[in-house]
This record gives sequence, structure tokens and C-alpha cells, in this order.
Amino acid sequence: ACSKIVKDCPPFMLVDGHPPRVRGVNVIGMERRGIDVASREMLKKAHRILFRKGFSTQQAVEEIRESLEACEATEQLLAFIEGSKRGILK
Repeated sequence: ACSKIVKDCPPFMLVDGHPPRVRGVNVIGMERRGIDVASREMLKKAHRILFRKGFSTQQAVEEIRESLEACEATEQLLAFIEGSKRGILK
């Protein structure tokens, strides 16, 4: 509530803290929106690559494209990241 967010928050992610950081994947929100289990698992794997492996954003996007099975949710995440003008929260 008191975090100043100056970059874009990726879809499907939970942001918390001061300064704000992506903390995890919003599994409950995805369940409520009817996103299937396989897509949620792909997003969890994408989260690990983006935020836990130490890659730059561009390297992480390339790694996700190469190593993960494509699904609508991961494509939406990657399109958001690639279209971001301010960069994403890390």
C-alpha cells in the first residue's frame, strides 16, 4: 500500500515491499480467473527464470522462449515485458 512503483508490474505476479519487488506468482488470482494448472506451472517456471536466475530481462525472455512450452499465459507475460517502455520490476 505504501510502495511507490516506478516500473511496470508484470501480469500474474505479486508485488510487495518497500522498495517494491516481485515476490511470487498470484496463484489464487489465476485460479479465480480460470487459468488451467499447466499454464500456472509454466508461469511459475517463467517467474523463476525472470526473477531468481540472475539473468537480465532480455536474457530471461530468450531463456523462457527456448526452454518453456508456449502457452497463452506465458505469451501474454512475454508480450507485456517486450512492450514495456519503463522496464519491469525485478
